[in-house]
Amino acid sequence: MARWADYSAGRPSGAALRKAGFSGVIRYIGLGSEGKQLAAAEYRDLAGEFGAANVLLVAEAGTGDAWGSETDDDYARGLANGRVAVADARATGVPDWVPLACAADAHAQAFQLDDVVRYASGFRDAVGQSRCGFYGFSETLAAVHDAGIGSWYWRCGSEPTTAEKQWVNFWQRNRDPQRITVAGTPCDINEVYRIPTTEDDMPSIDDLLTASVGKRANGTDVSLKDAIVNTYLAQFQGGGDGGALAVKAGINALNAKLDALTQAVAKLAADPEITPDALKAMLNDAIANNVKITGSVAITGTGGEAGQ
Repeated sequence: MARWADYSAGRPSGAALRKAGFSGVIRYIGLGSEGKQLAAAEYRDLAGEFGAANVLLVAEAGTGDAWGSETDDDYARGLANGRVAVADARATGVPDWVPLACAADAHAQAFQLDDVVRYASGFRDAVGQSRCGFYGFSETLAAVHDAGIGSWYWRCGSEPTTAEKQWVNFWQRNRDPQRITVAGTPCDINEVYRIPTTEDDMPSIDDLLTASVGKRANGTDVSLKDAIVNTYLAQFQGGGDGGALAVKAGINALNAKLDALTQAVAKLAADPEITPDALKAMLNDAIANNVKITGSVAITGTGGEAGQ
């Protein structure tokens, strides 16, 4: 079974995590100390190693995020935390489709389950249903799942039952081996039952076409769409006074001249009376004097006549 890592006390490289046997990670974003949160350079490394679909996010300030006092607004708190997480993810370079979870990192009492559901629904409304996930123990995870909130579920505590494994995506192991140390960083081991992948999670065609593939001289982005269209126009439509197919015709003409030159050199090299040094001298003279080889070239040996 595939295993993913989660960690908060360091930033091991994707290569080190891969070597340790992990095929993906879940990292903190938006809430909590800066030291445990995902950094931009770290994200680029992890996404480059595992792919963006295998680098998921969780927003957690503390163990009691999902419930507050009797008078505070759980939904509003979830909405606010979700907005912070989304903004931080964008600032870190994470695409808007990458799954993002909220958390209840402690067991809840029965009267707190309604708070959990309200908190998760606020978070969901900030990040989007298809992107939203939830991390928690059996009772909180079941409450959020049964309320239809989110699209992926990360279980801590006891191992899910066979029935629960039909909808739980990850289990953070609570029996040995529970964690391993990678590059000095303790990493929790998570069993992967299914990786969150829905149509809404994936980038749209428009997202792909508008993605930047480079920079212009003035610093503005060149989108993939720009690159494709400009390449087509340059090759098949030409520009200025060139007319249609100007670039393609020019390339074909250069290729024809190169073929003629290659054939001429081959004939010279095959002549037993022309030494390598003599051949080199001929080519150097031709280049120096801008000699152009056009049409067919006949080689007849020493004193022979080169046809034009």
